[in-house]
Amino acid sequence: MRPWRVWLCFGLSLAVALPALAWLTATTLELERAELSARSQSQREELIRLALWRMDTKLTPLIAREAARPVMAYTSFYSVSTPPGSQTAASAVPSPLLRQPSEFVLLHFEVRAGGRWTSPQRPDPQLNELAVSNGTTLANIRLSDARIGQLQSRISYQQIVEHLPEQSEPPAPVAPPPEALAGDLPLEPFTYPAKGASRPTKGGAKAMAADLVRRQENVKSNTIRELTQQQIPFQTLQSPASPDLALDAGVSRPVWLGDDHLILARRVTVDGEPLVQGCWLDWEKLQASLKSDVADLLPEVRLTPVRGGGGEQPAHLLATLPVRLEVPALQLADVRWTPLRLSLAIAWICLLFAAVAIGVLLGGVVSLSQRREAFVSAVTHELRTPLTTFRIYAEMLDEDMVDSDSQKKQYLHTLHLEANRLSHLVENVLAYARLERGRHSGQQERLSVDELLRRIVPRLWERAKQADMQLVVKEVSEGGAAVVWTDPTAVEQILFNLVDNACKYAPRTADRRVHLSAEASGRHVEIRVRDHGPGISPRDARSLFRPFSKSAQQAAVSAPGVGLGLALCRRLARQIGGDLRLEINDQPGACFCLVLPRQV
Repeated sequence: MRPWRVWLCFGLSLAVALPALAWLTATTLELERAELSARSQSQREELIRLALWRMDTKLTPLIAREAARPVMAYTSFYSVSTPPGSQTAASAVPSPLLRQPSEFVLLHFEVRAGGRWTSPQRPDPQLNELAVSNGTTLANIRLSDARIGQLQSRISYQQIVEHLPEQSEPPAPVAPPPEALAGDLPLEPFTYPAKGASRPTKGGAKAMAADLVRRQENVKSNTIRELTQQQIPFQTLQSPASPDLALDAGVSRPVWLGDDHLILARRVTVDGEPLVQGCWLDWEKLQASLKSDVADLLPEVRLTPVRGGGGEQPAHLLATLPVRLEVPALQLADVRWTPLRLSLAIAWICLLFAAVAIGVLLGGVVSLSQRREAFVSAVTHELRTPLTTFRIYAEMLDEDMVDSDSQKKQYLHTLHLEANRLSHLVENVLAYARLERGRHSGQQERLSVDELLRRIVPRLWERAKQADMQLVVKEVSEGGAAVVWTDPTAVEQILFNLVDNACKYAPRTADRRVHLSAEASGRHVEIRVRDHGPGISPRDARSLFRPFSKSAQQAAVSAPGVGLGLALCRRLARQIGGDLRLEINDQPGACFCLVLPRQV
């Protein structure tokens, strides 16, 4: 398969795998966000439900207590013979609302259809001394008078009535005087006269009414005690001042009127006269107390009044007051590394690592394939020339086509050179193959540079002589005396390849010398081989030490070879602990430096 097809298949595989994993990652993260959002929303709704329960639990006794106020309690002083709304000191009984009964109630009031406003906390001026003697203060009376003025200026009777239901409470027993509520009389059964029975006389009716009042006192006393102990709503108990009065009390309802006035009021009919009784709740103080109770659950909660009551979702509404809980928008916590995200990150890392690894592997395989192709082409070219020479000269000598002894000697010399050339080629290929397999059969020796060069120079001089070139050995005294620990065979093969390259690439220069020098430099010994040829361009220098980088076409143009010699030389140099590099300088030709470790 051609390289471009290999890379095309690899690219198509990545084009399929990466978008698929990206879509899977995006979908998974979206599902995770949805799950986290649903979980957080569920937790928030549970906190809201618990907060509503706390608030309603706190408000229930207050609302139930105010809804259970007797009709007569809205008159500062009353007696069993005085109708509601009339304040007199004769046989006066102080209302339990004369003093401020709750920290969350600003004012109790009673308003009639004509617009007359009264309050049990503001008695008639002639009764102020009596009111003060019964526990209130002049300051409280003046404050209540100011609050009545505020309500009267902002709220009308008709506005209140429009928001109150017309439903009436079931008939309730008659309310006793406040001091009777402290008693704990046993409950006694009482049977109302059957329908159609003869009506009692006037005296008998009064006795019956008195007995009814006594029994109703017991009922109300026990009912209030039960409310105090259990703190649950109960039926409103209304008490006429006299059995002769006709009372009809409606259901109490909290409503918002005017400028954020929270009113708890009810319809009341006394002898056919309609009026409204209720209380003005201190919303600011009540709101602060409710927020404080749920601060550990919803620290940023807001309580918003609900007006009209239409279209509101009951999930966030208080059951006792027309108030809605508003909480800030849900903000998901920034969770950076969840198990799912960590798994996705690992999957991406593995995919990218696999893609890079496969890319590197494919690159190596393609490069190896190209180098093998170039090697086969170059080796084929390199083998064809000497084999052709062998075949032609062998046929000529075999058939006695060469008569002259000198010509025969020349043919035999040519055959000898070609045999050396083939031997050198095969030796390089085998040596490189051994290095690729990690095998090196050489042995390290400790010897001086002079001794090393004496072993190698004769072969190098002979190779230069074959190319009609001159090998010049220049030794520095310190360099010659230096001792190295190396493999002489490997050094000989490296230097022979360098001299052979100089003989092949610089045969047409005017200066046909090849310089060989040795110099000690610190902990290393540097052996240089330099010629006076055309040199090496920067472009060729990048692939100079790459194996099989020379094609048959390049070998035909420049010089014979397969591009393996320099790669083999560098591998051998590093195998014995040294290195081989190309030195760029202003001098003509190419200069290679073999670095060997020095024994100190």
